[in-house]
Amino acid sequence: MEHMTLIHPFQVNAEQEQHFLDCWKKVDEYMKKQKGFISTSLYRGLSHPKLAAFSFINVALWENNEAFQLAVSNDNFMLLAKEVLTFSRGPGLYNLFTN
Repeated sequence: MEHMTLIHPFQVNAEQEQHFLDCWKKVDEYMKKQKGFISTSLYRGLSHPKLAAFSFINVALWENNEAFQLAVSNDNFMLLAKEVLTFSRGPGLYNLFTN
């Protein structure tokens, strides 16, 4: 079975970084309890603007798209994610491409 990967970039000003991290942690804790969730990693961009297009990038692995969609369509998710999504630069869903 092929897993689904969420890649979600965020743009965060330095003065808002702790607020973003606090909000992201709440959403992360929720997601880890959802059926179909496998793992997540939050990457911090390098400080030099030419080396990182975004401040943070979340990479999460899910069993499938249906599990992910069920988790994010829940009203609890929307309440938790409201603030963190103000930093969002558009998530994308991906499958591993093999040539």
